[in-house]
Amino acid sequence: MSIDQSAAAECTVIGGEKLPQETGGAAGICAAVTEALKAQPGERSVRVQIQVKSNSWLVARIERDGAALPEQNMAVADSKLTKGSVERFARAIAQAVSTAG
Repeated sequence: MSIDQSAAAECTVIGGEKLPQETGGAAGICAAVTEALKAQPGERSVRVQIQVKSNSWLVARIERDGAALPEQNMAVADSKLTKGSVERFARAIAQAVSTAG
């Protein structure tokens, strides 16, 4: 998946069948990550692997320029994931990539 001329990202989703339909599924999560990374300046190579633990819990493993970043988790306590919660998770991933040294 290509972000722009100065950055490249690879996004994979494991367990996408557990996602609520309104999230857009695996493609919806990767599209949200792509959009969030576009908003972050700087040249980088990013790999994001998102594991869907349940319809309310996501875990992301991220590599920036070959270095592993801290794992990111998102859980919705009182309902299931929505498109908005997926977009917030994508922004958190992009922020983690941006602030990584």
